[in-house]
Parts: sequence; C-alpha cells; structure tokens
Amino acid sequence: MFKRILIIFGILVLASLAFLFFYEKRSTDKQNSSYYTLPENEQKLLQDGDLIMRKGYGIISESIAELLNENPCLSHIGVVCKKPGHKIEIIHSLSATYADFDGVQKCSFRKFCKESQPGSIVVVRFKQNKESPLSKISKQAQHYASLKVPFDNGFDLSTPENFYCTELIWHIFLDEYGFDIYPSMGNFSDLGFKPFFDTANFEQILPVLSAKP
Repeated sequence: MFKRILIIFGILVLASLAFLFFYEKRSTDKQNSSYYTLPENEQKLLQDGDLIMRKGYGIISESIAELLNENPCLSHIGVVCKKPGHKIEIIHSLSATYADFDGVQKCSFRKFCKESQPGSIVVVRFKQNKESPLSKISKQAQHYASLKVPFDNGFDLSTPENFYCTELIWHIFLDEYGFDIYPSMGNFSDLGFKPFFDTANFEQILPVLSAKP
C-alpha cells in the first residue's frame, strides 16, 4: 500500500514538473516572438520618474496576477528613467529566474516592453508638489540599482535589505516623499497595484483615458 502511494506521488510530481516545463517553454516562446512596444507618440508622453506597470509572461506572473485579482491585471512595476536625447531606461527589481542577475537593475525600454504581454502596459505619474520634482524618483531608483539590492524572494516588507518590484517603489516614496504607499500591510495580496490607481495621488498617463463628456 505504501509503495503504491509513493508511486502515485511520484507520478503526480513528474506530471506537475512536466506541466511547469511546457508552460514556461510556451510562455518563453511567446515572449521571444513578441514585438510589443508603445508607439512613438505614446513614448513621448513618458516623463522621468513615471511608474510603468505590466503583466509579464510565465507562471510566476500568472500566479501574482491571479493572487492579487485586480483590474487591470498586472504583475510587475518599474521606474521610468528618461535620459537626454529621450533615451528611456526602466529600473526595476527582478528575480534571477527572469534576469541575468538578481535584484534591482536597469533594462532598456524595448526589453521591458518585449517582456510584457501585448496591451498590458500602464503608466502613472505621481501628483507631486513643485518642491518635489519627479526626477527624485528616478534618482533614488538609480541609487538602489547602483547598490544592486537583491530580490526579495520572501516578499516581505520587513526585510529592508532586499526588494521585490513594488517594495522598491515603496522604499523610494518613503525615502523621497515620506509617503507610505502601503500604510496597512497584511498579506501579500495587500501589496499589489491598487495604490497606483488612487487618483488623489496618481495620474494615469497610459493608456490615455477618454475625456469625460
């Protein structure tokens, strides 16, 4: 009886691993064949310090989006850094599962878009006062990138030595504005993207919202 249970358990484990393998392979194939980006007129709307969100590929992105159960359906966030000559980079925190190294890092705008599911990108802008320029956000993001802060695989805000994607934004806003994006922390599902759609604090830049009649 015990041997039969072990055999069944082994079959289930192998089936699960096979499912994960083929799911990730299919997601990787979709990502590699993607040419998704924002049109030039929309790229021109981006400013230094904007926050850019997306839904990525793979089972981890799907799991995050499903767990958060938010609308729009998102799984990742980064900071827009707009360089002279309008060159755009994104600073974000990624696990080594999806990046060349673990933690806070830069990537090109093109790469960020390619790793996004088509039509999933959303951009918001913090409604700051004149004494607090948006560039403070990107400068602090670049500071953390220079430190190469590791990725927070435990998804725990109480561990300041490593960050996951929204945790990076949380620290930046605490550092530069004393603004707590997550004043009431419970479980992981409380640490999603809802605060970035609070119109009292953020303006949605993309997709462009239709003007009210």
